[in-house]
Amino acid sequence: MADAISEPKSATNVEAPENGPSKAAKKKEKKKSAKKEVKPTKEELKEKKVSKQVARIKEEIARRREEEERLRREEEEAERKLEEERKKREEQEAREREARERRKQKEKERRQRLKEEGRLLTEKQKKDRRRVLELMESRGIEVPDEKGEAEKKRPQYTKLKKRPAQPRKDEVPAGQIEVDADTEGKDEEHENWETLADALTEDKELESSDTESSKSAVDVKPGRKESLPQSQENETSALPQDFLTEEEKERLIDAAKKRVMERHELCDARRDENILRAGVICVLGHVDTGKTKILDKLRNTNVQDREAGGITQQIGATNVPKENIQSATKMCKYFRADELRVPGMLIIDTPGHESFTNLRVRGSSLCDIAILVVDLMHGIEEQTKESIRILRSGKTPFIVALNKIDRLYGWKSNPAVDVETTLKSQEQMTKNDFDDHYKQVVRDFALMELNVELFYNNKNPDEYVSLVPTSAHTGDGIGDLLASLCMYLQGKQSKRLAFSEELNASVMEVKELHGLGTTIDIIVVNGRIHEGDTIVLAGQEGPIATQVRGLLQPAPMSELRVKGTYQHIKEVKGAQGVKLIAKDLEKALAGLPLYVANDLGEELYFKEEVCRGLKEALRAIAVSSLGVYVVASTLGSLESLLVYLKSVEIPYSGINIGTVHKKDVMKASIMVEKDAKWAVILAFDVKIDKDAQKLAADLGVRIFSSEIIYRLQTQMAEYIEDLKRGNRRKHRDLAVYPCKLRILPDMVFNKRAPIVCGVHVEAGVLREGTPICVPSRDCVQLGRVFSIESNHKPVQEARTGQEVCVRIDPVEGEAPKLYGRHFDHNDMLVSKISRESIDVMKEYFRSDLNKEDWKLMVELKKLLDIF
Repeated sequence: MADAISEPKSATNVEAPENGPSKAAKKKEKKKSAKKEVKPTKEELKEKKVSKQVARIKEEIARRREEEERLRREEEEAERKLEEERKKREEQEAREREARERRKQKEKERRQRLKEEGRLLTEKQKKDRRRVLELMESRGIEVPDEKGEAEKKRPQYTKLKKRPAQPRKDEVPAGQIEVDADTEGKDEEHENWETLADALTEDKELESSDTESSKSAVDVKPGRKESLPQSQENETSALPQDFLTEEEKERLIDAAKKRVMERHELCDARRDENILRAGVICVLGHVDTGKTKILDKLRNTNVQDREAGGITQQIGATNVPKENIQSATKMCKYFRADELRVPGMLIIDTPGHESFTNLRVRGSSLCDIAILVVDLMHGIEEQTKESIRILRSGKTPFIVALNKIDRLYGWKSNPAVDVETTLKSQEQMTKNDFDDHYKQVVRDFALMELNVELFYNNKNPDEYVSLVPTSAHTGDGIGDLLASLCMYLQGKQSKRLAFSEELNASVMEVKELHGLGTTIDIIVVNGRIHEGDTIVLAGQEGPIATQVRGLLQPAPMSELRVKGTYQHIKEVKGAQGVKLIAKDLEKALAGLPLYVANDLGEELYFKEEVCRGLKEALRAIAVSSLGVYVVASTLGSLESLLVYLKSVEIPYSGINIGTVHKKDVMKASIMVEKDAKWAVILAFDVKIDKDAQKLAADLGVRIFSSEIIYRLQTQMAEYIEDLKRGNRRKHRDLAVYPCKLRILPDMVFNKRAPIVCGVHVEAGVLREGTPICVPSRDCVQLGRVFSIESNHKPVQEARTGQEVCVRIDPVEGEAPKLYGRHFDHNDMLVSKISRESIDVMKEYFRSDLNKEDWKLMVELKKLLDIF
């Protein structure tokens, strides 16, 4: 079997060479044929390269065509969209035109219908109708609603009456604001400004829509406008002013003036010294004497927690109720708290409200008595002196709080007893220390022509000012301070503090609050003000007459600066601070009186009073022909700023109160032509209109704004100094300093141009660049001083008595002057001054020359025949 298989293999191996060539031979033949096929010619290679380039070009052309096609499609799409927008816009305009035409047609039909019914009145008929309604209202006659009962039976009134019982989630809870008679007068608390604004709006809608409910809720007095419907009230209180003749206005004003005077006499006759209002107290003193600390201690006197009936932080003031005064003064044996007749105190922090230190309301000071805080350790300081001058000029009584007695060596505090007992219980060393500082304070007051005495030793309060030792840190003497104030108020000031129904109020601050708009903080010193009253106050563009929409008081122990709970009240009785909400208060002015008008005649009369008061206040301020333009937020702060500017010798040519507008910039721009350095507006604690800023930049008027008076003065001083430096650089070449030179004959180094010689400065100032002439040789000009050397060192100037070497270069365009021919050592050389150079020296370089130099300037002026 194995042999059979092996035979064919051997046969195959033997026959292979005979049948054909071997494998090696075949491979060689294949390689030769491949070599013949692979080798291309040069022409073929050239054609292959050309075909690749053509293919690339074709690809690039195709790509460009695709890009152009894409751009064309995009352009067509954009044009299509623009066309669609244009068509939509045309359709919208067509619809608006159609709507306008429809409205015009409806108005035409309505007027035609009224004309047919006989209810279309002419302008003259409307004017007569308004005049009759106004005269009826001024006489206190109730005008019936011309729409009759149909107006009262509209379905919406029923819904509005029921709305307070179903409050929304975003409104205040039910029961806080209602229009029912039994709950109308309650104080309402609101958690934030936005909720309060919504509630006030809803309350206003309810009262204006429901006539019967508002009549039951509001106590209507004769002459008040609550008896008129809202539509007629607007018509008779605003429109008639535009249609009344001047003669009719004069009659209304005269009648109103007579009524106001009669009411004033009646209120004065009814004043009772047994019924007192709260006293208004101002706190003055130097910085860091403890004014704010005393107020903090008063706010927290014997108050364990923040509960109703505690001391309330009023609008810009601290209201100390009667109960807290009694609690704080119970340790004072000389004062019987149960006999206290003053209902409280309204303490104003005057450093934050400068207007109340010098504001006058109807000829009297707003402040009843002042607390002058003096640091026992430092005595009377600069701002204390200024405060004393303000108080004495206004004839305002004051008590001195001798603060910081706790800093006496070895002081032992005991606020539970009166300060006299505390002082007597101290160690002898502490008593001696107090006596030393007390005597120094007495001497300081004596220099101010004031007699002072400790309050428990003061037997003659008319001649001596009482001193109350206090410690705002420990509370010692705070009760004695309150007791002294109360004794003075209900004693010598009882007639002044007698309550009167006549309103005496002043605007303290204008603020813009989110959710409420522009509001004003007012101090009601005497009288009453109600929600719904028409008030008249001063504005930047004239008097403002508006209606009170809301009266707000902070909740107990809350700060005005922090948003919190506020009480919405219907009436404010003096003396109190309150935030008032009304329309058109954006341009109200602070620091001026506020009036309540009962009818149109009184409104016109009080408008004239407001204008007269503001004009008199501004006219009393004397301005100069040259100076800055001053704008302040209040009348009091304006007066304070002007006093300070006068003290630092900055003149003022114009004044204004309120926001800086374009008209203020136009007035200040007058100084650009007169004297550019006074083309400045000093804006103290006010806003600046954007248009005014742009106009100021165009006209070259600078505006400096700050909330601190001293910073304004610093900015102004820096501005003037920068202007001086710029002007000195600008006019340096025109300035010629006066000098007289004598040539030293042995020190002539070069006789022809440039002349180099030694000189002795007989008088004046020799500076580089000074032109030199020879008066004895027909004022021939030698040239200008190019350089000055002293002891082989260059110097900028040489003064009287010095000997220096100078180089004088000839004047360009003139023949050089020679020593020995045109001048010699016997001739006096002087600086060649001119009228222009003298004016430049006076204006910009006056401080560089002393008195003797100016005398030399006058001498040279005569010598050179300058007029």
